[in-house]
Amino acid sequence: MSPLLFLDFDDVLAISRQHPSGQVLSALLSGKLDEVPELWENLFDKLARQNLLMLHEEFFPNYVISSSWAGMLSREQICEVLRRTKMHFVVSNLHQEWKLPHLKAPERAVDIEAWLYLHNQIAPRPFVILDDVISGHPIRNTKLEEYTVLCDAWGGLTDKKLENAQMILRAQMNPTSPNNA
Repeated sequence: MSPLLFLDFDDVLAISRQHPSGQVLSALLSGKLDEVPELWENLFDKLARQNLLMLHEEFFPNYVISSSWAGMLSREQICEVLRRTKMHFVVSNLHQEWKLPHLKAPERAVDIEAWLYLHNQIAPRPFVILDDVISGHPIRNTKLEEYTVLCDAWGGLTDKKLENAQMILRAQMNPTSPNNA
């Protein structure tokens, strides 16, 4: 069974100060998507995309978008952004329940715990959370912390963060390995 990957965008994939999420929203609302090729080319960091692809190729996870972008954009719009940024593998593997439930007082840790309670109880699957130190801060000192990789602001999914995510998933998928004893 495929693991789950909770994916934030800002400071995990989107680290360009020149292309903030507001530009994406403007492009989508105006319908002028083809007029801003530089946005799609530079929106998500190349190394972060490559590292996410490496994680994908090893584990083939189902993705749940934990980004605040999912509160502003529909599933179709999120998929359009992912396709235009060469992240088809995420689109093809979005979980049916593709985003967090965003409760009345949205807090990332509470939202993820609610999602897991609703969708990962009967046959629990391994999971990893890719977030950033700012929006992911509430995850610290919770039971989710050991499953979380917090990327530095403007740093993205670096090679070291990729290694951390791989270790988290490997430990859950092979709990009897000597490294987990």
